[in-house]
Amino acid sequence: AQADVVLTESTYGGNPHADAVRLDEQLRGLGKLIARTTEAGGLTLIPVFALGRAQEILLAVNQLKKKGRLPRGLPVYLSGLARAFTQLYDQTRHQTPRRDADLQLMALEATALEGREVEQGGPPAPAVLIASSGMVLPHTLSNLLARRVLPDARSAIALVGYNDPESPGASIQKSQLGDLINLGDHQAPVARRCAVERFYFSAHSTRGELLQMLRGMSPQKVVLVHGDSASGQALGALHLQEERPAQTLYPEPGQPL
Repeated sequence: AQADVVLTESTYGGNPHADAVRLDEQLRGLGKLIARTTEAGGLTLIPVFALGRAQEILLAVNQLKKKGRLPRGLPVYLSGLARAFTQLYDQTRHQTPRRDADLQLMALEATALEGREVEQGGPPAPAVLIASSGMVLPHTLSNLLARRVLPDARSAIALVGYNDPESPGASIQKSQLGDLINLGDHQAPVARRCAVERFYFSAHSTRGELLQMLRGMSPQKVVLVHGDSASGQALGALHLQEERPAQTLYPEPGQPL
């Protein structure tokens, strides 16, 4: 059946590489980075969005332990807000669709990561630190921890989500060894000595998946949101080549349609 209007995200509309990303390869790469960092006696900081990505990474790290890719006794810490959402996730596991409704994430091995402990120089290495915010924004635990981890050559930062171009996370992502990084916390920039790797864990549809959906719905109008202008324009142009809908719209936030 033909749809009149389809409103869809366009996050990866301009990224053809996302179609080739395989989750198992991303997990393997994350495991190798954590293993190298642990062997060197460092900390692996994984900045995460507190809802969704934190739970995914917590489960992934525990699966890597079960498969023998990481030491069983490697300490894993989870920051406060992410823990709160994880508790809520467990409480609602029988109320929303789940692949495994019996899975309880809070039963996995993870210690609460508190701000006071971080301010006092903890936790001790080696360890995996799963902390929000995902973009390493100022006044968050991931930002405080980044100031400790960045100058430590034994340690590493694993970036597993989107970083706004103006965020400290983006500065870390595009940095090279020795670069001075402004964490936006009104303190002096810190020199990067640690390893930094980018991994693609995403809940967003790829460009190919979005185009497949639009082909099946044959809409008269397509409204592209949740993506920068370049992503929306790229996806819209590809769809126009295939289907030629009556209209493709790229509304600004707050713009009435």
